[in-house]
Amino acid sequence: MGDGLTQAIEGNQTLLRDILPVEQRKLVLRIVDELNMMATDLSMDSFICGFKLAWQMANELNSYENRRSTPAKQAGLNACLYYVRKMEYKKTLLTAHLITPCGLG
Repeated sequence: MGDGLTQAIEGNQTLLRDILPVEQRKLVLRIVDELNMMATDLSMDSFICGFKLAWQMANELNSYENRRSTPAKQAGLNACLYYVRKMEYKKTLLTAHLITPCGLG
């Protein structure tokens, strides 16, 4: 907690001690504890709902990407496969050029 917040809490506790009898102080502190528990529960519920929403969105996006048809997918290609095939083709051309009589001479 911040230094100013800690000082404010301590000042309010001192006021409670000075103004209220013990039984009323206990009641006020129980109320504050219950409010803190409610805030904690609400915060946790909010986090869980946000996490579930993000999870569903990610799954939906992944499902959408898998269903979407692109020319590369239709041809059975993706960027990596295209690059590998291109390099294999260049290697084949280079090898063929070296083996032919023109390449030897």
